[in-house]
Amino acid sequence: MGQNELTQAEQEVLFQLIIRKIASITVPDLLKELVTQALQLMLRRPQDDTLRIKLIQCATDLFVGTENCPASIVQDANRRKLARDCIEILKAAREHRLPRDTLYPANVDASL
Repeated sequence: MGQNELTQAEQEVLFQLIIRKIASITVPDLLKELVTQALQLMLRRPQDDTLRIKLIQCATDLFVGTENCPASIVQDANRRKLARDCIEILKAAREHRLPRDTLYPANVDASL
């Protein structure tokens, strides 16, 4: 493990902190930024590139049209659903990334 890498326990603590923070954010742009940064942190290895790109696009798609929604009860419900969807994207990243201890030779496709 490199000097800047987190242990599995530290990664889990960070993941739980991000999940809790997501629920408290009410500004869509801030939520989008947090989710994007979390995905970049979780999926920073070269073999995670494809998954990271796909999940960042999924997260970006969630926010289409959120900037012009007037304050209302419906907006509050949409914000809660948006937070839940963001959490699901982060869970997908955690579940689908390759284990850190898996090493593949350069000529092997790790996505198989």
